[in-house]
Amino acid sequence: MKKTMIKHAIRMISFCLMLAVLLSGSALADAKIRKIGTLSLLNLTENGFAAIQKERMEGVLLLEDLGSNESVPAGLIAENPEIVYFDSLNELLMALESGAIQAADLSRDVAAYITARHDDLRILWDFGSKESTENNLLASFLMESILSYDFSFMGTAENEDLVTKMEAAAESMMEDGTMDKLKKEFIEGAMNGDPEVATLQPTDGWETIRVIVTGDMPPIDYITASGEPTGFNVALLTEIGKRIEKNIRMVTANAGARALMLTSGEADIAFWTRSSDGYIFFTEENLTPEDWEELFDIEDEEDLKQVELIEEKLLPGMDMETYGNMDVPEGLVISSPYYGSVSVLLVKKETLE
Repeated sequence: MKKTMIKHAIRMISFCLMLAVLLSGSALADAKIRKIGTLSLLNLTENGFAAIQKERMEGVLLLEDLGSNESVPAGLIAENPEIVYFDSLNELLMALESGAIQAADLSRDVAAYITARHDDLRILWDFGSKESTENNLLASFLMESILSYDFSFMGTAENEDLVTKMEAAAESMMEDGTMDKLKKEFIEGAMNGDPEVATLQPTDGWETIRVIVTGDMPPIDYITASGEPTGFNVALLTEIGKRIEKNIRMVTANAGARALMLTSGEADIAFWTRSSDGYIFFTEENLTPEDWEELFDIEDEEDLKQVELIEEKLLPGMDMETYGNMDVPEGLVISSPYYGSVSVLLVKKETLE
């Protein structure tokens, strides 16, 4: 009798497990967005990035509840979508067009450049620029933390002095307005056409350093029809070269090859590393409600409600160290961010129909 009951219990447990798997698979199949592609990260697996993406979606849904964001149709995105890495933007977009993935996680500026040239694509959960959400506490928090891509440049520990010099040059460009000027010309200006970059000509007596760029991430950097690197990063590197008195030789590499090229000595600097300084700030500082009130001039109950939502729904699930250094393998060092953008999902219009 006892053995019979045990066998029956085991069958019931097995049946329940099988049912759970089937139901889970059904929920995944019903959702239109089941796979999300992104450019390969050097320090984070697809499963690790999936946890970050889940946190992002929770934040977006909170904004919807507060009426602060466009509505994402119920059931559009699977509860736990699969993350797929790609080593180039071209491969990522081909997978999106073919239906191998249903969404692409990209910097907003890159996604905006693409949608300006492809009528069949659109941006999902677009917050706009960081400046456009300054009056919304929750949106500001999301924009500066889990929805933020900060771009830094990376080198080996042996090249840390070079990283520091380039970082100082970039900071001086922020202070004197040069950085804003380049962003306006080569990021905002690229939406209606591709501005040309006058690259720095080699100077006798200057050391030449080799800098990795993507070659396929417009308008950040890409290759012209004549085969020349162009875009915001190229314009920025040209100006940095002048300020540190180095000749810059740009080499292109896919996302997965950057670390090997640095550690093998094939390149000195990689100029498109994703990190999140804002994420680290909001989690490392252990901000109290009083801190929030001071930082954001909180005065009304609606803002206090948003603070409670952040502390209750978002902060507990955040993995500060992993996300803050999500693209930085051990043994490599990065600069402070030289440029920041918001993460969005790029989808085909038919996905929303």
